[in-house]
Amino acid sequence: MAASVLIRTVALAFVSITCSCARQPIQMSCTGQMTHVVSGKSWDDSMALTIDLRARTVTVGGFGTARISHEDQNTVVFIANPEATIGISTGTLDRITGVVNMHMIMLREGVLTFHGMCKPAQKLF
Repeated sequence: MAASVLIRTVALAFVSITCSCARQPIQMSCTGQMTHVVSGKSWDDSMALTIDLRARTVTVGGFGTARISHEDQNTVVFIANPEATIGISTGTLDRITGVVNMHMIMLREGVLTFHGMCKPAQKLF
């Protein structure tokens, strides 16, 4: 009887922790290759992602906020807000491996792609 109560208590605590974490925005630090699509020129780059599953948004560094269009156990897919004309266009983030692929549309530069790896991060201040 006591073991059954203990198991239920631990399971309930785990579910509570899991649920409360999912409600908080998740900060990610991403490093990888940025590529200018027209010229083919690539360079190392890094950026921050904030995933807010509750608001169903992904904020990509200085490129703006996109809405989450689909998510499953392994992947989060995000696309530009319908009214956006520049900034983040599309992207995917693998929840298990951290692999991220994104397309950004910039006014002067044109289309940029970012392919990299993300890991959990915390704001420094």
